[in-house]
Amino acid sequence: MSAVLLAFTLLFAPALSADGGYSQNGADWTGVCQSGTTQSPIDIQGYTDVDSSDGFSVLSLSFNSMTSYTKTVSGYSYKYSGVHGSLTAVDNAKLSNYTNYGTSMSFHAPSEHYLDGKQYAGEMHIQYEPTSSTNSSPYAYTIIVVFFEEGAENSFLTAFQSTSPASLNLNTLFSSNTVDNYYMYKGSKTSFPCAEAAQYYVLDQIYTASAAQLKVFTDLWASNPSFAGGKGNNRALQNLNGRTIYHFDDSSAATTVLGLLFGLFLVA
Repeated sequence: MSAVLLAFTLLFAPALSADGGYSQNGADWTGVCQSGTTQSPIDIQGYTDVDSSDGFSVLSLSFNSMTSYTKTVSGYSYKYSGVHGSLTAVDNAKLSNYTNYGTSMSFHAPSEHYLDGKQYAGEMHIQYEPTSSTNSSPYAYTIIVVFFEEGAENSFLTAFQSTSPASLNLNTLFSSNTVDNYYMYKGSKTSFPCAEAAQYYVLDQIYTASAAQLKVFTDLWASNPSFAGGKGNNRALQNLNGRTIYHFDDSSAATTVLGLLFGLFLVA
């Protein structure tokens, strides 16, 4: 290739972005975002079903009322940073329990992850991290993914979208402090610079949000022509690259036990 042709090609080639912009939904991000092999988000499909007999267990959550926090609503970010509880889980690589502590909650619209080929209206990331270098956690970040679709108004999002909520408590989102149906895989942060140090737990339960609640987020991103030409703040799907996605579902076992107990009660 001649020097003139090379210069012409480089001049009109799309420039890679190193600032995490969403004009190409992250496809132009540099560094690990380009070269990494365990990147997120992904389409959750082709998963391996596991249960407690395989050494996996329910997620154990604790909830704190987050009264001291930093709220960031700018550019691609709608995020609360602050302590909001803890998560105890089983690492899919080591099959050992570890505990991380809640540090932030953030929202993406439309969803970044897909579930069985379906993209949802919104996705919340609930992030947990170790508190010190002595923590036994094998990951710098543990992230719970919650999908939202249009439906009934969500009381948690009502507080989340308030200008200055007195407090935020995930207890108003989750009906229990245990999660018995989720998908698990090793991935990365979905924002630049895409650090590959994350364990994901994608919840099987789909939550609802009203049209007005979802509009708050789409007005910021997907319906806002001044934001990346009207694109959402969702990173494009990444290659699985041979990773295993585990699906833990203990809910049917619990239902069976309740059914047996109810049957015994009727017999008695």
